[in-house]
Amino acid sequence: MVPLETEALSAKDPNLKLVRQAVISGDWSKLQATTYKMVKDEVWIVYVGEFVMRGGRIVMPESLWSRSVLLAHVMASYGQNQD
Repeated sequence: MVPLETEALSAKDPNLKLVRQAVISGDWSKLQATTYKMVKDEVWIVYVGEFVMRGGRIVMPESLWSRSVLLAHVMASYGQNQD
């Protein structure tokens, strides 16, 4: 998973499109029953590119959720095996 792939998929993700629109307009009504609405004060967008951020972390597009979790588990187990 590379940043360009993440950015391209973020640009296409329908939920992240709504988040970007909500951050710009201040209208979160289309995201009423979502986690994004609950963390709206923590969410911001990168104006160069298509990334949505929560604090200092990139919000992954839904199409990368499974792969992101798998990579996190692999990296965590790799770190545990270094002892």
